[in-house]
Amino acid sequence: MFFKSIRPADQKSNSKINDKLIVWVHNLFYILLFAITISGIASMFSGGYVEALESQYIQYIKAEQDIKALGGYELLALIMIILVFAHVAGVIKHYIKNKKNTLKRILL
Repeated sequence: MFFKSIRPADQKSNSKINDKLIVWVHNLFYILLFAITISGIASMFSGGYVEALESQYIQYIKAEQDIKALGGYELLALIMIILVFAHVAGVIKHYIKNKKNTLKRILL
């Protein structure tokens, strides 16, 4: 849908810094989605989950502290959660300050 659908133009504010921040937050979402997918796949392979699924033996799954890629996955997930909260706060701030309903703009 991202590549096939027409997306609305980037939201504009009265601040050039804020306009750049809006673009960077949206780009960071896409980068994080890609990175968290890669680290999740790496965690599955390095943690023995693939072997456990293929053989149906749970003994192949390593302990959490032995899966190095899992630490990166958890860090990326934490960054994603913080970014979602920052994004929601930005939408609310924009709505209160500029009196524009950005959700309506997205849904149309």
